[in-house]
Amino acid sequence: MMKDIDEVCRLRHAAQSFLKETIDKLKLSPRSYLSVLKVSRTIADMEQSKSVKKHHIAEAVQYKKSFIY
Repeated sequence: MMKDIDEVCRLRHAAQSFLKETIDKLKLSPRSYLSVLKVSRTIADMEQSKSVKKHHIAEAVQYKKSFIY
């Protein structure tokens, strides 16, 4: 499953670093990690972007945070 996600959710280097820092800082579970990736990909699709960028991840994390707190 992770291999499929990695193929579909191509992250730019800055996005990958940002995602790792965010996951560590917010102590998100592996399930939450996958959720953030999927939502990020959806946001990128809506912008017709071929890769997931840092701002896509930031927006997805904002949505996730609203469900955590």
